[in-house]
Amino acid sequence: MAAVRRVLAGEHAPTVSKQARVHYRTLMNWVAKAKNGNPVAPSRRGPPPALHPEAEQNLVEWVIGRQYVGFPAKRQEIIQKAGDIYAMMTGKTLGQGWYRRFLKRHPILSGRTSESITKAHNSVTMTDVTRLFTTLCKVLIEHKISSSRLFNMDETAFDTNKGGKRVVAR
Repeated sequence: MAAVRRVLAGEHAPTVSKQARVHYRTLMNWVAKAKNGNPVAPSRRGPPPALHPEAEQNLVEWVIGRQYVGFPAKRQEIIQKAGDIYAMMTGKTLGQGWYRRFLKRHPILSGRTSESITKAHNSVTMTDVTRLFTTLCKVLIEHKISSSRLFNMDETAFDTNKGGKRVVAR
């Protein structure tokens, strides 16, 4: 750390403390550690994260992967997945604030409202699907079309849920 190097180089410690905005006592503790040969590096306060960094990175990649294939993960799904991983490792459950701290550690992720699809796709009902199926069957029978002439061109699912959802995305 630059402030420690400055004090070790002979600068006045209280002045360096004020300029670097580091408490004098903390700075002097770091200087003492540096003199003893211990590495000085500021670390985050509090206990370490519940999940190993590699497990958290895999979880981030899973969230981003879900977004890329068109099924963004919801808050509860992320908590469930992380809870499953944590339970396998420790046999315990995650605490209340884990999700909030997870998003803070990974600013690449953020909560958003999923985009609504077009009105034509969003207004599909079960009646519409039944009518389409009935019409197709009627045409196949009337024109005596064999199954060898059928092709599946659109594998889009019909989602009857009308509203946008709160999801986590990149």
